[in-house]
Amino acid sequence: MASLGARKVVDSALALRQSHGHVPALELLDLAMRGHLDPLDFEDECEPPHAFALLVAEAFDDMMTPREWYVLLGPDGDPELRTGMLDVWRTYVWSRFAARYAVVQ
Repeated sequence: MASLGARKVVDSALALRQSHGHVPALELLDLAMRGHLDPLDFEDECEPPHAFALLVAEAFDDMMTPREWYVLLGPDGDPELRTGMLDVWRTYVWSRFAARYAVVQ
């Protein structure tokens, strides 16, 4: 399970997305992460198809859309592709988020 601080960030980011849909995803994440100095461990929230991970994709992925991540790793995705695509996710998307905010990978 995600750390308490990470859970607060996830809840805040998703609430901001809901209330301020016009604001770029990176700005929403910057707001949600503001003031969190403790190590944050996001665990499952950091992988698609979780809504927070899709917000991270919107902010940090310049190759695939959040919708494409959802299709590949969501409930109808191909189980045989899952491990490889999660490796791609961690390497090319989550690592950019983690580096920007100094979070546990």
